[in-house]
Amino acid sequence: MAVAYRGGESMTTIAKRYGCSPRVVQMTLERQDVPPRRRGGVSPYTTDAKFIREVVKLWKDGLSQEAVGKELGCSQSIVSRILRTKGFGRDETRARGDRHGKWKGGRIPHPEGYVLVHMAPDHPFASEMRTSQGYVLEHRLVMAEHLDRPLTRRETVHHINDNKADNRVDNLQLRHGRHGKHARYRCDDCGSHNVVATPL
Repeated sequence: MAVAYRGGESMTTIAKRYGCSPRVVQMTLERQDVPPRRRGGVSPYTTDAKFIREVVKLWKDGLSQEAVGKELGCSQSIVSRILRTKGFGRDETRARGDRHGKWKGGRIPHPEGYVLVHMAPDHPFASEMRTSQGYVLEHRLVMAEHLDRPLTRRETVHHINDNKADNRVDNLQLRHGRHGKHARYRCDDCGSHNVVATPL
């Protein structure tokens, strides 16, 4: 019984072979000091050397863990477990950006109607503007790139036409502090929205 159990057979299979109950097999193994396996047994995926090499190769080629699992017919959690056993740390294998299974191209809607865009960690403004999840409000990024400098926390960007998803630079105005809806800066003389602060 111990040899069969160590070889990967379940207690139920062994019990059927010997014509007894799984509980009898369990007690016999305990008397022989055979440690119990984790529930679910040994996954054939985690012991097949060829399969493991293929998982690592596909992952190193840039596929997400979920995509590797679909390609090879296993779950993402098995791919993750294999990568960890091959020495890839949790931070190294954590899916980010286009390697994440739920990646939608780096543009996602904000609950308040704005658009969030993914900002690469090597972007020149990343340290000042990027959130911990790697995103930035698109209208703030458009204005920062237009000014060629990161925006400060006190600076806000107003949408002239009140459409929070219209992030063309000519629809945006840089403001200091909070601004209300429908508040537009416009020159009374010429009607231009190109209004700048002037020292008194």
